Amino acid sequence: MYFLTGWPRRLLCPLKSEEEPFHIQPSSQRFYFAVLSETQLSIWFSRPSVLIVSYIESAKAAAQFGFYQKAEWKPDDSMIAVATAKGYILLFDVLGGGDDKYLYEPVYPKTYWCAPQASYLHVLHWGGLGNSGRRPSASPTIPFSWALLSSVCVRIMGPSLDLEGVYIRCMEYCVTLDGFAVVLSDGRLGSITPLSNTITADQLQGVWAADVTDGTCVAVNNKYRLMAFGCASGSVLVYMIDTTTGSMQLSHKLELTPKHYPDIYNKTGPVKLICWSPDYSVAMVTWECGGLSLWSVFGAHLICTLGEDFAYRSDGTKKDPIKISSMSWGAEGYHLWVLPNKQESRRQEEQQEVEMVEPPQSSLQAGILQFHFIKSALTVNPCTSNQEQVLLHGEDRLYLTCGDPTQAHSTSDSHPHTHLHPRDGSPLHHPPNPDSSLSQGLSTLLGHKHWHVVQIHSTYLESNWPIRFAAIDTAGQCMAVAGRRGFAHYSLFTRKWKLFGNITQEQNMTVTGGLAWWNDFVVVACYNFIDQQEQLRLYQRSSNLDNAFASVTKLHSDTLLLNVFRDMVILFRADCSICLYSIERRND
Repeated sequence: MYFLTGWPRRLLCPLKSEEEPFHIQPSSQRFYFAVLSETQLSIWFSRPSVLIVSYIESAKAAAQFGFYQKAEWKPDDSMIAVATAKGYILLFDVLGGGDDKYLYEPVYPKTYWCAPQASYLHVLHWGGLGNSGRRPSASPTIPFSWALLSSVCVRIMGPSLDLEGVYIRCMEYCVTLDGFAVVLSDGRLGSITPLSNTITADQLQGVWAADVTDGTCVAVNNKYRLMAFGCASGSVLVYMIDTTTGSMQLSHKLELTPKHYPDIYNKTGPVKLICWSPDYSVAMVTWECGGLSLWSVFGAHLICTLGEDFAYRSDGTKKDPIKISSMSWGAEGYHLWVLPNKQESRRQEEQQEVEMVEPPQSSLQAGILQFHFIKSALTVNPCTSNQEQVLLHGEDRLYLTCGDPTQAHSTSDSHPHTHLHPRDGSPLHHPPNPDSSLSQGLSTLLGHKHWHVVQIHSTYLESNWPIRFAAIDTAGQCMAVAGRRGFAHYSLFTRKWKLFGNITQEQNMTVTGGLAWWNDFVVVACYNFIDQQEQLRLYQRSSNLDNAFASVTKLHSDTLLLNVFRDMVILFRADCSICLYSIERRND
C-alpha cells in the first residue's frame, strides 16, 4: 500500500536553457537520473536531489544526428545510450571518482550507431559492436501465433497476422519471462521470446494478444511476471503468460469506473505512460489528457488526481489535470520524478507571473516535479507478527498507529541465548504465554487514531539510504529497519535507536529476505560479504548490536521472504522451497 504525502517539490535546473526536458531515465539502482532535452543530457543525483553534470550537443552534431529522444543506462551505470531522431544511438561514457556517490567528470559521446530502419530489431553491444556480425531481425519476418507449446515445440496458429509495414512502437524486456513485451505500430500487442541464447531472425518467436488493436505503451513487472499494456481507450490491460501453452492470458484491467469517476472515466484519452514501482507492488499511470493514477499490482485503485480533493482548489474551482511527458520512480519508491510537458510548464509559469509583480527568475530553468510517498512495511516485508498496528515508512522516518507506549511496555524475558535448528521432528520449546494485561491493552489500539512519527537515525541513513525493510514487534514497542547495509532498531519506550558499534560489521552484511521480531529478538535473513554466504541471524534487543551476541545459521540458498510463527522461522527460498527453523530457548 502506497500513500501520497505532502506537496510535490519542484526541482529547478541551475543551467538556464530554452529547451524543456521531456524524458527521464533512472540508473539500475535509481541513485542517478538521466534527463533529456532536445540537445542536452543531464545527470541528477537522487539524494540529495541535485544536478551533477550536464552535456550540451553542438549545433553541428545536432544537425547531423538529430535531436535526442530516449535514453538507457548500462547496468553498471558506466555508460548511457541515447537514441536520436535520425536513427542514431549515441553512447556516452559516465566517469566518476572513487566515491560512487558523485560524478566529477563530464560525459562525452563515444560511439555512434546508425539504425535507420524502424521495422528492424537491432542488437547493440555496449562495447561498440552491433548485431555481433549478424544482420538485424526484421519485424515482418518474426513468426507470430496464438500460443507456443514449448514442451513439444508446436505453434498454435491463429488468424494470419500481416506484419508488412508494421514496426515495433514500444518494447520492454522482462527478465523473468525471458522475452520482450511489444506494442506494434498498428496497435496490436505481443510478446517476443528468443528460442536460444542469441537473438537472430530465425530464433525469435512471437505470441500476440487477440482482439486488441489500440495499444499505446507497455511496462513489465519482473517480480510477478506480468505485462501491462496501455490502450487508446484509457484502460490498462495486464497480461500473464500461460506456462502450459505459452499464450498471453488477460489477468485483469486497470481502469477508472463510472461509479467512482462519472465525469472523467471516459474522457482521459489514451494511456501515455505506465511505470511500475521498484518493488513492483504498484503501477503509476498517466493519460494524454493528463492526471496521475496509482493501482496495486492486482488492480486495487489507490490514488487518482482526476477526482476527489486532487481535482479541486480550496475555492471549489476545478483544476486542470497535470500533463506529463515522462516519469520515473526513485529508489525504493519513495519519490516519483515527473517531467511536465511544455504546455504544462508554460501554464505554471504564466500562473506565477500573474501572482508576482516581477517575472519569476525560473522562467528559463527546466523544472522537475518530485512527488513524495510513504508505504506499508508489509509491501516488501510481509511479516505477520503484528496485525494490530499499522507501520508505514518513508525515506527517512517511520509512521506507527498505536496508543501510549508506556502502557504496553514489558521487560525483556530472561532468556539471553537462542539457537536455531532445522525442523526434524524434535519437540518444540514453547515460550511462556504473554502477559494477559498486555494483550488486553493491545486490543484497544485498533481504533486509536494517533500516529507516532519516528525519525530514522541520521548516522544510519547517511551511509545506508534508502530504507528497504521495516518491521515491528508484537507489542508494538520495537521497530527495526534495514537499508543498503546492516540494520538498526528503535524502542518507543526509551525513544532511542541502537546501531552497530562496529561499522565494519554493519557494512559487511545486507538484509536480503527481510527481517522480523521474535519476542525480544530481531530475526534477519542476510548475506555476509566476508564469507560470501546467506545467513539467518538473531540479535537480542537488550544486548549491544554486535555479531558477538548474534546467533548465526548458515543457509544453502538465497532467501526471498521471511516470517515468524510461534517458535518457528519460515523461509521462502530462491529455489522455490520452504524451510522451517525452530527456535530453542536456553538459559545458559
